[in-house]
Amino acid sequence: IASLSGLLSEAGLVWLSVDNVLYLWSYEGGDDFCSFDKTHGQCIVSVGIVKPKKDIFKEMVKWCLIVTTPIEIMMLAVVTGTNGLQVIPTRFVLPTDYVRMICVEGCKDGSGRVFLGGDDGNLYEMVYSGPDIKPDGSARLSYTQSLGVGAKRIYSLMSGSVE
Repeated sequence: IASLSGLLSEAGLVWLSVDNVLYLWSYEGGDDFCSFDKTHGQCIVSVGIVKPKKDIFKEMVKWCLIVTTPIEIMMLAVVTGTNGLQVIPTRFVLPTDYVRMICVEGCKDGSGRVFLGGDDGNLYEMVYSGPDIKPDGSARLSYTQSLGVGAKRIYSLMSGSVE
């Protein structure tokens, strides 16, 4: 049994995975709780959250959950409403080429950009565009660069220091 957990404080959510099942709980909403088990039997490796890009989803989608397994990266729409907390699969699913994405971070600037750290030492970006409900929506994985080479530059960009 593989079990992981984490806090998605931006959205007031806690997540827990047990093998291939993800459980999500809204600690601000009290008893809002849901689960997701459509990972093709693959254990969940990492989970992150990001505010979606504009004009990709309907207005009711305030957050997107990024769930990775050893074989794919999935973007899920997080919806809260009269039916409570729901996680809805989107068409944005990418293969990992068997690189385990061990961390997921969304940009805090509202741009909707998603970055993933692979266990191969590289930084990746999940690039997605087009409306989720139309056939012209697409996603791809963009290789950024080796963390070993670019870690200092990435740190300076994230911390705001300029050399």
